Amino acid sequence: MEKDVNALKATPLSIDRGLTVQILLDALPFFAMLVDAEHTILQANAAVAKNFGVAQASLAGRSCLDAIHGLGYPFPGCPLEEARGSGFSNESVSFDAEHGTWLKSSVYPTTTSTPEGHRIFVQLAEDVTEMQTVKEELVRNANIQTALNDLLRLSGTNAPIDDLLQQVLERIISLPWLAVERKGAIFLADEKSGTLSMRAQTSLHQALLTACREIPFGWCMCGRAAAARTIQFADCVDERHDVRYDGIKPHGHYCVPLLKGDHVLGVLNVYLVQGHVCDAHEETFLRAAAEVLVGLIEKQRALDTLVETLARLRKILGGIIDLMASVVESRDPYTAGHQRRVSDLARSIATEMGLASDIVEGIRTAGLIHDLGKIAIPAEILSKPGRLTALEYQIIQTHVSVAYELLKPIQFPWPIADAVAQHHERLDGSGYPARLAGDAIGVHGRVLAVADVVESMASHRPYRPALGMDRALEEIQRGRGTQYDPNVVDACLRLFREKAYSLRGSINEPSSV
Repeated sequence: MEKDVNALKATPLSIDRGLTVQILLDALPFFAMLVDAEHTILQANAAVAKNFGVAQASLAGRSCLDAIHGLGYPFPGCPLEEARGSGFSNESVSFDAEHGTWLKSSVYPTTTSTPEGHRIFVQLAEDVTEMQTVKEELVRNANIQTALNDLLRLSGTNAPIDDLLQQVLERIISLPWLAVERKGAIFLADEKSGTLSMRAQTSLHQALLTACREIPFGWCMCGRAAAARTIQFADCVDERHDVRYDGIKPHGHYCVPLLKGDHVLGVLNVYLVQGHVCDAHEETFLRAAAEVLVGLIEKQRALDTLVETLARLRKILGGIIDLMASVVESRDPYTAGHQRRVSDLARSIATEMGLASDIVEGIRTAGLIHDLGKIAIPAEILSKPGRLTALEYQIIQTHVSVAYELLKPIQFPWPIADAVAQHHERLDGSGYPARLAGDAIGVHGRVLAVADVVESMASHRPYRPALGMDRALEEIQRGRGTQYDPNVVDACLRLFREKAYSLRGSINEPSSV
């Protein structure tokens, strides 16, 4: 057996070389030919003959330009011409409009020539329509996803709704792969009145800005999209265009309703060149863009509602705080207006320090009710004209703890209870009620402490006349860095000495506020 195998290996194949090549070519499932540098077909496989409905033998000797392409001359981008000119292999993908297919053509030079001296090339062609379709779909989906992600990023901004709509519109009509004009509009709907109002536009004629400022449902292309709740497509200015004006240019439209369930929130309108063919992929993207718009509109409306609600709650809260302040002042007429003056000074100090606006508002609010606990102090102690006894002074000091217990259960947007509880604490621990020191005292309490001392010393009290502003400023300067926060003291001194700040109302006599 081993002898027979060795003998077989040693025996050369007796098949004709040309026949061998033909067998190999016919075994290939795609087009395969041998051609020379003059485009003459030397051999073609069965796939070529079958596709063009001719006998294989009849292809030999013909020009591939004529037999395959129906031309009498080389066409631009001809792969054989490219390979012949460069001496290297060449590949290209082209669309065969007649058959609606994509072909990948490959030409490979050989080292063999015809008897006439023309170099021989192997030319292959494969139908890659399915592969090209998948590739195009992947690119299209990637483009759509990138565009939608860009639109979604706008939802993270706090711009007004009209600005957001304008940004969305401009991004959509600027997409290089979307065959729309750089022209369009976005409308928001009022379902109760059945109208659309234009809220964003790009490059619209002045006549449209007037006529389409408000559109009823069912009127013109956009109104029809809102009424029918379906995309309205037009490849020209047809009978559905109720808005006409002198000099109107030929155009088409995609008018896409913005839908939340069965509710119409608005319409996206983009312009097309006349004769544009409706494309399912374009509609798919525009529907997805409309969904993003719906999300933006709903988020903005929810945000607007929240802002309005917060404004109402702040107003109610402000009324309650004013009422608290009034209750305290009604029991202690000699210090009437003290809380308001402390509040204004504390706010001014915090602003001068460059604190965030929300912190400044919290300090201002805490100042309005920092003496709330005095409602629990007997009136005869509050208004006692002479010096307080040690016991009476201890009773007065309890107003801080009383205020803290009253305010602690209330969910303020700022640390009001802590601020009020700390306005008599001092950095060196010498204050009350908890003898807090250093960083244990919050910024709200530090600012209130300085404002309270300045206003109290500069104002009239039942047990003494006003000491004056100079004495008050000297006191906080003396305690700067030991009892009082140096940054707070410095800001307060700048207000009075450099910026002409003054306490509201008289500081030498009881206020009538």
